[in-house]
Amino acid sequence: MNVPNPPDRGYDEHRARAALRDLIGSALHGIRVVTLDELCASDDGRELEADLAIELRLEDQVALFHWGVNFRVEQLCVWKHPLAVVWPQHAEAPSYDVPPTWPGWPQGRLVTADGFKLRPSERGLNRVELRFEDGGICIQTGGLGGDVVTSLLLSPLE
Repeated sequence: MNVPNPPDRGYDEHRARAALRDLIGSALHGIRVVTLDELCASDDGRELEADLAIELRLEDQVALFHWGVNFRVEQLCVWKHPLAVVWPQHAEAPSYDVPPTWPGWPQGRLVTADGFKLRPSERGLNRVELRFEDGGICIQTGGLGGDVVTSLLLSPLE
């Protein structure tokens, strides 16, 4: 696999959508939040912030979500490889395994994986909704503090 350095160079929404399509049908086995420091969460614990990446461990693959800048646009990048492959320099960054007791943990197989743009004119995705047989999760650019893109936000879909 040839990953550019930095990984978001040349990345586009078509690549993200193709990666998302390939995840459909998989069951979730683990969620890992990768940070530069300690884990940040909303007061009720339903939203988690990752300033580096979020890895989803699925049956036969890993899906890596990270925010990047390409074409001067902040966007959500989706890879079907672990952080150690895409960003080896961050492989040893602090990470936190989200327990299955987290209020947003979905059950069953992934049914749909939809990517959304902030505005129709933008070149990249900024939000992904993953719907499983029971429940779902949202991963989007911007952290607990709002729309400033310095991280990703993981939250349950209602």
